[in-house]
Amino acid sequence: MKLFSLLLIFYTHYSLIAAQLLSGSQYGNKILEVNRLPVVTDTTGYLRDSIAAKRAYYIGKPLQTLFNNLWLPIKAYSGELPLPSNPDTIKVYRFALYFYEMPMVISKMLNHQKLLSIEVTFASPILIPKSYFKRGGLLDATKGWTPEKANFYGSYIIADLKVLGL
Repeated sequence: MKLFSLLLIFYTHYSLIAAQLLSGSQYGNKILEVNRLPVVTDTTGYLRDSIAAKRAYYIGKPLQTLFNNLWLPIKAYSGELPLPSNPDTIKVYRFALYFYEMPMVISKMLNHQKLLSIEVTFASPILIPKSYFKRGGLLDATKGWTPEKANFYGSYIIADLKVLGL
């Protein structure tokens, strides 16, 4: 049950509409052009070759650099959970980005299945007012992953980056 108290749930309303299959790609006909965002169907290969292999490139840069280079839509993420006993300001040291909807993330965790994610540790803690997490706040979980959330986190510097589940 402690696992659930650690998850800060955010869903994205990003829907994928597949278009033409690109040929000659790095992943051999596995990238689809969708709303001008290349979508990778070989997620493991993409994360291994394009993110984990370039880990050193991202360290010391703002998180926005990763967002700009990421070809996978973020579906959910987890981090510090603002519990009633926590102070008014939450310190977030790291979080994990998921490419699955949160029910699938939870199911994979509970069933000890491979769960691909990117864990980001920040150079300094992000101080977030607890009010940001309330309904209608900037980080309202009911709104899903939004450009505003990406902008909020995007300026914070990456101290470490790990691709988990490979």
